[in-house]
Amino acid sequence: MSLCEVCYLREASARCRLCGRQVCRDCLLEDGRCVVCAETICELCGERHALATCTVCGRRVCEMCSVQLDPVTRVCRECLARGARIDKRPRRELVLFVERFMREQGAR
Repeated sequence: MSLCEVCYLREASARCRLCGRQVCRDCLLEDGRCVVCAETICELCGERHALATCTVCGRRVCEMCSVQLDPVTRVCRECLARGARIDKRPRRELVLFVERFMREQGAR
């Protein structure tokens, strides 16, 4: 008997069609995806795992459905196509966070 790789409570009875995890009936959706994949899937294509969120609209996006504008800015192809204004404030906040984190790590 192998346990579900998501909840670790019930016996696994199927495999997720995306990630291959062995899952129980409660952790498998009707479309064959596990609940983890359903929460981490690209909100544009619905087929690939997301790797970031769009800086403009905040949706989860995969590499194919988005464009990397600089090291910390990724925009979905839909926002890019409609010419959305890209707000740089989140990027500045991220840079400050990383700098503070690195200083704290160096102090340890």
